[in-house]
Amino acid sequence: MRRALLTFVALVFVGGAALGGASAARAASDDPAIDAVAVSFYHQVAADNVDVTRLSESLRPAWTPDAIKGLSSRLTGYGDPTSVAFERKSQQRDGIVYTYRVTTPKAALEYAIGIGWDATVISFSVEPSSV
Repeated sequence: MRRALLTFVALVFVGGAALGGASAARAASDDPAIDAVAVSFYHQVAADNVDVTRLSESLRPAWTPDAIKGLSSRLTGYGDPTSVAFERKSQQRDGIVYTYRVTTPKAALEYAIGIGWDATVISFSVEPSSV
């Protein structure tokens, strides 16, 4: 039931929008709709175009316009993703964290996005990959 709910909400979250950049290199996790949400959200952050209503209540206060602008600058500094590969998922108390390896012209990144049971983004991190 939770998987079906997350899949349905993932489709609504993406809204059928075309994915740029890494869309041709979508990784195959066990849920392509979640992969689409993860790639779409990465691009939204990079474009400094985040709909904060999609964030969990606990995450929303930290995502100020200046914070989003800083994240956007950081991501665009790496360049457009050339590939996105699903690595793992981890069930948490309030949702599931999906981790991807993002390859850009300047770095390999570890990107993690948490999707809550209510289909909001509960966590987000991008760090240079150590592998």
